[in-house]
Amino acid sequence: MKSGKRKLSGLVIGLGLLAGGVAHADVWYIETDLSHDQHVPPTGSPATGHASLVYDDETNLLSCDIYIEGIMHEDLLYGHMHEGRVGFYGEMITMLGHGHMWERQGDGLHYAESGILIDEIWEPFIITEGSYVNIHTVQWPAGEIRGQATMVPRLSHTDLQRGNPAVLSVSRARAGERVYFLYSMEGVGAGRSIPGLGGLTLDLVDPVGLIGSATADARGLARLNVTIPRNAPPFPIALQAVIRRGANGEDSVKSNTRTTAILP
Repeated sequence: MKSGKRKLSGLVIGLGLLAGGVAHADVWYIETDLSHDQHVPPTGSPATGHASLVYDDETNLLSCDIYIEGIMHEDLLYGHMHEGRVGFYGEMITMLGHGHMWERQGDGLHYAESGILIDEIWEPFIITEGSYVNIHTVQWPAGEIRGQATMVPRLSHTDLQRGNPAVLSVSRARAGERVYFLYSMEGVGAGRSIPGLGGLTLDLVDPVGLIGSATADARGLARLNVTIPRNAPPFPIALQAVIRRGANGEDSVKSNTRTTAILP
């Protein structure tokens, strides 16, 4: 069966064979800068930080990687993720490490954890930018610095059905950016690092193919139109989009992944 997939891979690239399916699973990539002025009210703290989060909506597992500066280790109480829009407080979604679990790194403190199980009731808040990261300290037990959890460029698609047109879309790009749509027939997992994207690591298992590219409009939306051939193979397909940013691609970003299948 695997050899059959290899033979068909050229056909898939040539025909632009990629779009949605009847079922899918998404992995969401979330970033936020932490600062005092996002807190309500602002605390005036000089501390800063950055948090990178990854949420899998199929397993409900969250991973976090957080770095902060300007807070003494002995003053750090814990990190939390809360539900809540900009300017509002909300209930705690999950703990992001007690103070003693954070490690000194350079001039700051670092905490990373994977496999945090999230109650599915919080999923709508996490994937719609309705949550935030809050760092609590002795001086500010309600939170010293905070950052709204913001989605990275968001990949979506219409149903992929044999013989029909389909659309791949990426939102939250910057106007005028070129967005590249990628696919893998081997699934989602640890992918390769791309030198032209500043070493950005893909979340698609090799071999990875390029479907095509599209330019983002003034609203930051990029759309790629494809036609699904009538003889398209019903194999599972994983999708991801990338955008090259910065000098030598050092600020490049990737979208969420989507795992789907072709409809008959």
